[in-house]
Amino acid sequence: LDDSVTEPPLLRAGKISANGIELDLAQQDVKVAQVRFDGITSHLWRDAQGVMRFAPLLPAPAADNAAAPAPASSPAPENNPWKLQIADVQLAGSSLTFLDQMDGMAAQQTLSDLSLQLKDIRLEDGAQVPLTLSARLNDSGTLQVNGNLTPSPFALQLQYQLQALSLLPFNPYVQA
Repeated sequence: LDDSVTEPPLLRAGKISANGIELDLAQQDVKVAQVRFDGITSHLWRDAQGVMRFAPLLPAPAADNAAAPAPASSPAPENNPWKLQIADVQLAGSSLTFLDQMDGMAAQQTLSDLSLQLKDIRLEDGAQVPLTLSARLNDSGTLQVNGNLTPSPFALQLQYQLQALSLLPFNPYVQA
């Protein structure tokens, strides 16, 4: 996935795989045993005006149609949401670089050796997804994160540990 700037890449994937896919149309049920992303590379930035690199790729906000009269229609069909369960999602051997250029700053942060694992993803209200993340931060420190993600309503409960982190790359964010 690229925008108008192809190098460095917005998002590149070395390998994406999925296995153990089950689809039940009658029950509106999808189950996936594993999804794995290997060698993902992403380079993001925030420009001097505060606009994120990916912003032009997002759809424009929908126009407000509140004033338009609702068309006459037949009764709405019964809405049975699809069920989705993904037993295991893994991200391995990946990296993310972020360059912040806002307000004359030139702060760059890099997560390398990035790995992430999500277990038992279900799109049900209140369903918690166990999460484990590890990475090197700016080639000096390590980051470990463990906890739970709740997709709906969105919530995070995380414990994190940083080791041997150099604070020098964060100096541009400190106001004198």
